[in-house]
Amino acid sequence: MNSKVFSLTVAYTLVFLIQAQADSVMTDDQLRLVGKTAFQHRKEVKGDAARILEMRKDLGHLSDPEKTRVLALYIFDRDSEDGRMRAGASAPVDWVLGDDPSFITDASELKKMLHDESDARRFYLLSGMAAHFSDTQKADFIPEYARMLFRNEPLARMQGEYVFNNLENASFYAYDAIVNNLKALNADFNPPEQELPYSEKIKILIKWLKANWPGCEDLIQGNTTSPQATMGDKASHRPGVRQEKRNLVDAQSSNGVPSGMSLWSILTVFVLLALALGALVHFKST
Repeated sequence: MNSKVFSLTVAYTLVFLIQAQADSVMTDDQLRLVGKTAFQHRKEVKGDAARILEMRKDLGHLSDPEKTRVLALYIFDRDSEDGRMRAGASAPVDWVLGDDPSFITDASELKKMLHDESDARRFYLLSGMAAHFSDTQKADFIPEYARMLFRNEPLARMQGEYVFNNLENASFYAYDAIVNNLKALNADFNPPEQELPYSEKIKILIKWLKANWPGCEDLIQGNTTSPQATMGDKASHRPGVRQEKRNLVDAQSSNGVPSGMSLWSILTVFVLLALALGALVHFKST
């Protein structure tokens, strides 16, 4: 192996190594740790500018989907540790997005999470983030919200929590969220009279969505009290399947199957061994 070939081998190897690092995916546990650190640093500084800088410094290297998951995981953990419903369960995340509207500009990961989330409580917590994007970026979450029009379980823990009227039933909350999103998008929907019961208003909304809104053509109109009912075959994308796959990946990682940073470590060792072998061949040939 001459020096030119050896140099090219080293260069290609370094490019491969850099690309492998870029392609590595952080697990939820890793993102959770990054998020806790970032929010702790944010608490330690004063002033909007300083708080924005801290979050950018700690999370700026992440992609928008990764930032989205960091914020969502922080909300979920905060809710599970607190043990009670607060009016602002997602308040810290709302402050981050409100202080720095361009912190996340791509809402696609949040749409996926809302679409795949089968737990009504967690869906409600995620919807707090969605409201920010619908207001600031005119993002459309209506097909994702619409699944909850057929769920009747409460979003709040009904004992020991502060309960708003629409948190007593997921379909009630979904109705209000969709109407607000339609208003933000300047849609041609005239809400029915406020005095009508939710059960009647929801039927009117479903009929309009089926006829007028992309992604809602296959909504099942009828019984809105069955928590098992979702969408028609075309619009039902097996909620929870994406999360099940993600859980499987995390479980494999804990059992010794490499993912995320562990894959990066193995690739690093592999490349170093390749470089060492190349150097040995090079020096023997000279």
